[in-house]
Amino acid sequence: RDLAGGQITVSIGRDATLDADDTAWLVLSPPAVPAVLLVAPPDATGEAAPDPFLVDLLGALRTRSVRTVSADRYAGFGSNDLRDFDLVILDRVTPPRDPPIASLSFGATLPSLLGGRTEPTQRAATGGDAAFVNWDRTHPVMQDLALDAVQIGRWVELPADGSGPGSVRVLASGSSGPLMIQADDNGVLRLIVAYPLSASNWVVDVSFAIFMATAIEHLTAGDGDRAVWFTTAEPASARGLRTDGTVRVESIVGGPIARDLPVRTAGSEISLGVLERAGLYSVSGGAPASRLVAVALADPGESSLRVRPRIG
Repeated sequence: RDLAGGQITVSIGRDATLDADDTAWLVLSPPAVPAVLLVAPPDATGEAAPDPFLVDLLGALRTRSVRTVSADRYAGFGSNDLRDFDLVILDRVTPPRDPPIASLSFGATLPSLLGGRTEPTQRAATGGDAAFVNWDRTHPVMQDLALDAVQIGRWVELPADGSGPGSVRVLASGSSGPLMIQADDNGVLRLIVAYPLSASNWVVDVSFAIFMATAIEHLTAGDGDRAVWFTTAEPASARGLRTDGTVRVESIVGGPIARDLPVRTAGSEISLGVLERAGLYSVSGGAPASRLVAVALADPGESSLRVRPRIG
């Protein structure tokens, strides 16, 4: 595919009285090439000491840059210090405040999810290593993972529901509770893995590399090789438009629909409401300049011209 992303149009080549259900559109987003900030505890000299497996894997993934800083140095960062980054990876670090951009945590949590505590509650496996009991295969980050062989020695407690300002979705659980969650903080996504990498055998399992690649795509508004579309019966959304102003939704194919939508908060995903006509739409007004959104019919019955011979 084109590395810049683009659209796919699928049509049935036939004559029809109503052709609204003969064409569908899909949108391929450009692959994410993010700038990553890796935050890790300091070593004896005060320098950052991230997990070496994590460093090696980040070096193998497609990123624009990876910068590593210690937790002490990161604590002094303000919003301006993060403006050149797309993702913060927190390796065994609970920061003093939630990052204003998407984040991925290992063996730690975020202040908004602590439920009033100052530090996360640490748990350890009592009868040997703990294991995954189930995971959400419907989530894009989890659908290609096999976690049966992963063993865990210690972890931090994570909430199973919204105990902070945003919503929480449990992605994977052990017998003692959540081991991976996604938190949506007003459009800013967080993925949190309860255990440090050094406390598991996950890094030597192929699922770890798959997780990292898909997690970075998911958190930085990329969709990998998945085509994205919405139906005329569900709210559509545009990812990657970071704005706190107004966006313009305008029909390119289909329609006619043109509307201006106020956006209350900045975030990586903007809700557009239900777009009731199938077609291809341009969403503009943020950064980057525009996004394409594809909308298809919810079901074939929407465009059925069948006439019943009698009522009832």
